[in-house]
Amino acid sequence: MKCTNIILSLACAVFLAACSSPSSSQNPQTQPPQTEQQPDTTSPTITQVNPVGGSNAAIGLEVSTADAGGIQKVEFWENIARLSSQQTSAPVPNSRLLATDTAAPYRLEFSYSDNGRRDLFVKVFDTAGNVATSQTLTITINIPAPPPAADTQAPTAPSLLIGYGATTGNTMTVAPGFTYNLQASGSTDNVGVIRVEFYQRNGTRTLAIDELTQAPFTLFRQETCLGTGSYNVSYTARAFDAAGNASPYSADVVVSYVCGK
Repeated sequence: MKCTNIILSLACAVFLAACSSPSSSQNPQTQPPQTEQQPDTTSPTITQVNPVGGSNAAIGLEVSTADAGGIQKVEFWENIARLSSQQTSAPVPNSRLLATDTAAPYRLEFSYSDNGRRDLFVKVFDTAGNVATSQTLTITINIPAPPPAADTQAPTAPSLLIGYGATTGNTMTVAPGFTYNLQASGSTDNVGVIRVEFYQRNGTRTLAIDELTQAPFTLFRQETCLGTGSYNVSYTARAFDAAGNASPYSADVVVSYVCGK
C-alpha cells in the first residue's frame, strides 16, 4: 500500500510538470538565426586630387573621395624628400602633415614664400579606420620678383673742365675760330649716369645748349666773335640717371674770347 502511494505521487508530479511547460504548438513565434556582421575592410576611393584656385605662392588642393561607410577625415601631406619619377606613390620618409579637413568639400589652401617644386599627397580615412593614400601631385611654385624700388637717388655733380689743345682748366682764353671742348666727368650714381646736359649761363638764366648720352661726355665747341674786344662765356653741366634724377650743377667754367679790334 505504501509503495502504491509513492508511485501515484510520482505520476502526478510528472503530469503537472508537463502541463506547466508550453509546447511548441502553443508558442508559434520562433527567433530567426542571427547573421554575424562582417567588419568594414574596404578603403575609401580617391577619384581626384586637383590644384584649384591658386597661383604663384597661393595654392589650393581639392579632393574628391567616397566610401560606403562614410569619410572621417582627409589629411594633406607634403613630401620633404623629393620623389624620383619612378616613386609616384606616397607616403615616403620625411613627409609632413600640412592640415586635416573633416567636412566636405575636402580642400586645403596654403601658400609658400619661396620658389621650387613641391610634392603633395592626401590620406583619406573612413569611419572604420581604413586609409587610402593618393599618388603624389607635383606643383611648381613660381613667385614673381617684386618690382624694384623707385630710384630717387640723384647722381653726384660732374666735374667740368675746358680743353683747349693740350691744356685743360676752369678758365681758358681762346682765339676766335679755334675749337675747344667741355669735359664733364666724375659723376656717380647708384644705378648709372645715362646722359649729361651742358648749359650756358646768360646773366641769371641757364640755357641748355646740348646733351651727350655716351661717355666720355666731351662736348666740342667753336665760337665766332660777335664784335670786337673781349668777352666771357660761362658754362655748367649736370648728369641724369635712367629714372630722370638730375645731379646738382657743376661748378662754372669760363671761356674768354679775344676778338680783334
